[in-house]
Amino acid sequence: MVGRKDPLHYLSERYGWVDEEVVRHRLNSHLIPVEQLANGGYEGVEGDARLSKVRVDFAVFLEARARLVHYAMTRLAAGQHISAAEVFGSATLSLNSVDPKPASISSE
Repeated sequence: MVGRKDPLHYLSERYGWVDEEVVRHRLNSHLIPVEQLANGGYEGVEGDARLSKVRVDFAVFLEARARLVHYAMTRLAAGQHISAAEVFGSATLSLNSVDPKPASISSE
């Protein structure tokens, strides 16, 4: 069941024929913040505690991805050429300061 697995664990099972560097490169090329995706720690966490952790982790992931996409869009809209390495390199410091407030996630 996909919903019960940590995201990076699921991806490693799904794409077991490639190594971690290839998966990381592919995710980075789509501006997926791997560090926020790979935080894990869901084993043995159940009920409300699990739901709360998922909400916080998802909010952090979304905020990190939004910062990456915003940086890329701003550069592209200005007519600049970009690379995933540049986007991650320029946004890394701000990704470390992502606010883990789950309030931005709707339960509806």
